[in-house]
Amino acid sequence: MQYYIVRPEVPGGLGEDTVMDYSGDQPRVTQLAYEFEGWLGDELITAHPAFAATTALADRFQQAGLTGFHTRAMRVTTSEDFDEMYPGRELPPFTELVIDGQAGVDDFAIDKANELVLSQRALDILNTTGPVDTEVEPLA
Repeated sequence: MQYYIVRPEVPGGLGEDTVMDYSGDQPRVTQLAYEFEGWLGDELITAHPAFAATTALADRFQQAGLTGFHTRAMRVTTSEDFDEMYPGRELPPFTELVIDGQAGVDDFAIDKANELVLSQRALDILNTTGPVDTEVEPLA
């Protein structure tokens, strides 16, 4: 199966209520609060070291039986800039994607360079959402 490095849209950052764990080799989020500063519409987003997807997309990943991730509730807020640029705009519900798979084995993984790796199956589902600002390249 083919695998890909995927760099999702970064429409914001970690909100002030995010809880981090720095005890391991890499920092990890234990409770995600995401603050949107803009949004081009991509259903898969990131703010290092966290990933999130619209609940609809996460449900599709789960229904397809994809491996290497689980979901966790998250908090979503918008910045003052977002509110000024998009008055009255409502965001769809998002859920955190906790990536825990092995690259080259599971459908979702983080590689040694801390980049998101998706299988062809996962990428096919993502591509049905029409990503606007997501970079994809084959895993060498």
